[in-house]
Amino acid sequence: GHRSPPVGPVIVFPDGTRAGQPTPTQGPQGRDPAVLGRVHLNLVNGVLLGSPIYNADFADPFVYRTQTTLYSYASNTTTANVPVFKMDRAGGFAGQYLGDAMPKLASWTYKGYQWAPAVWGRPDGTYVMYYGTSNMNPQPCIDAATRGHVSDGLCNLAFGIKHRQCISRATSNDPAGPFVDDSSAPFICPTDQGGAIDPSVFTDLNGTTYLLWKSDGDGYGLPTNLYSQQLSADGLSTVGPAHLLTTATQPWENGLVEAPSMVQNGSTYWLFYSANNWDSSEYAIGIARCASIDGPCTKPLDQPWVSSASESHADSQGPGGEEFFQLYGTIWMVHHGWLPGQAGTPDGQRRLYIDLLSFDDPGGLPQLAAAPVAATMAAVVAQIPAAAAPAHPTASYLHQLRASYAPFASQSDRALLAQGHQACGQLGDPQHEDRLVSQLVSGSHASFTTDLEFAFALEDLCHQDAGPAIEDLHQMLYPASGPTPSTSPSSRALSPHAPPTRPASR
Repeated sequence: GHRSPPVGPVIVFPDGTRAGQPTPTQGPQGRDPAVLGRVHLNLVNGVLLGSPIYNADFADPFVYRTQTTLYSYASNTTTANVPVFKMDRAGGFAGQYLGDAMPKLASWTYKGYQWAPAVWGRPDGTYVMYYGTSNMNPQPCIDAATRGHVSDGLCNLAFGIKHRQCISRATSNDPAGPFVDDSSAPFICPTDQGGAIDPSVFTDLNGTTYLLWKSDGDGYGLPTNLYSQQLSADGLSTVGPAHLLTTATQPWENGLVEAPSMVQNGSTYWLFYSANNWDSSEYAIGIARCASIDGPCTKPLDQPWVSSASESHADSQGPGGEEFFQLYGTIWMVHHGWLPGQAGTPDGQRRLYIDLLSFDDPGGLPQLAAAPVAATMAAVVAQIPAAAAPAHPTASYLHQLRASYAPFASQSDRALLAQGHQACGQLGDPQHEDRLVSQLVSGSHASFTTDLEFAFALEDLCHQDAGPAIEDLHQMLYPASGPTPSTSPSSRALSPHAPPTRPASR
């Protein structure tokens, strides 16, 4: 979608003006932008209550996982071209803001227009970042105007007519960066369609990698289309033509579709996309069922899949910018949204949310898992379970319970440990384990405290049983008759305890 306005000289675009954008976002730093440090991520309560997991601006989020760490990226802020924070087990529920993942831009582009980054891990252990950015740098024209060689009006007019958002790419040896863009021109930029934005990486089960993107025609009176295009083995060029997946066809989309991403479940490819005005509560997430990565795609609904009216997202108005990543073979969706009443306002911020994706039937529509299930799974997997048993399981169990959910703070160590050991004892009995998992999946908010005790007991007190128990949960989220779902970011498995019959995949 449309992101932050430029940082620097004001350029007036006579055509393609994006009106009503908020001021440049502050991003995930503290009061002093020069200070890097902890970022509070309220994962469990966020998933349970549908509230932001990061309660500040983090637009167009993307999450990439490595063996031990989750890296989260977003559109540009006032202090970073591509802000990035990481989360690992050592950090618990807090993230670590790392600053700018791409501190230097390519010579042909312009600071302040770096939108919707997506990262792909190449087989050789290096990384490629794809992102939207301006197709020209106005500074030479500004300098000429300052020296009186051309008028300000002519400079603005020339830049506005030629300006497009385009997709570029940068490489790094580390997902934290620095990513270096050594290109001399845009990577994908169909100027006759208004340019291109919103890249998203998808790796098929056969290992072939594709880039999904949007033609950015809405600022120029042109249609908006969503495409897929195969990438070369190194990810630095395309192979063959772009394939049209879908365009705006339904009233709720208001003539605009963008932010494509894809998840595969069995033989079905699910295209997720955002539609309508990015700075309004009418912005929402739609879905389309595709026969292949190249389409054709059809829309099974005549309304949004997730919107401001969705019961589980009362605090997420205008949800969009959705992306997906995997942990333990389960699929998680991150997106941004506005708090009620703040969409498009000067003080509004697009906050970060997370949900667990579910397929109740192998051929059925994707759904968001019930809040207690998602929150419990977040407690288990979002901390990146360690490869070995925790050094201090009792202390770790007590600390994580109390740090993640306030009502546990008033309970004694003895009571909490008794409940945790009881859950572990039941895991050894298949009948009890099935009952626990069934209660978890069908549970209500009232049973959440028990679910959370189960989750952390599983992770710390009976670490050896994590694989089988999570496999049971996985089978309920993704029925056994369908293959393991596949989603965009490709990386290695996070843990040796990943389910053996449904390993964490792309």
